[in-house]
Amino acid sequence: MGKKFLAVLALALFPVLGMAGEFQIQRTVKAFYTWYISYSPEGRAAHDDKIFDYVDAKTVKNVRASYEMCDGEPCPCSINHDYFLKAQDSDDADWLKSIKVSKPLLSNREAVVFVVIGTYDAMRLNLVVLLRKSGSNWKIVDVVDAKADG
Repeated sequence: MGKKFLAVLALALFPVLGMAGEFQIQRTVKAFYTWYISYSPEGRAAHDDKIFDYVDAKTVKNVRASYEMCDGEPCPCSINHDYFLKAQDSDDADWLKSIKVSKPLLSNREAVVFVVIGTYDAMRLNLVVLLRKSGSNWKIVDVVDAKADG
């Protein structure tokens, strides 16, 4: 009778646990972008080990390697601009107050969220962020510019 009760309880709680997981994903992405945008000195957040709290280790390694080609910073005027923002210019004050993360689309141990940062068209970022479950945490593994042509 105890196992049956636990099975029924687990089924009853599943939607709540699902929503908690969705909230964790949204919170992780918003916390990352808040930290990343406000990081000082500008352009060096990828070299701070705190990034591992939010981003998959393989992704960090690849980003750091690409930045090393430009003295440790995102390369201006090239496809190697800031990996996580997909931008060369920034408006930190506006961006920090306007980070919006969508409800995640979940598939197995991966999730996708849409992130909009910025309040006016000229500097608004539209990003697609892929996360993967790593233990009990969600880690960013890829970022795509949703406005990019091609």
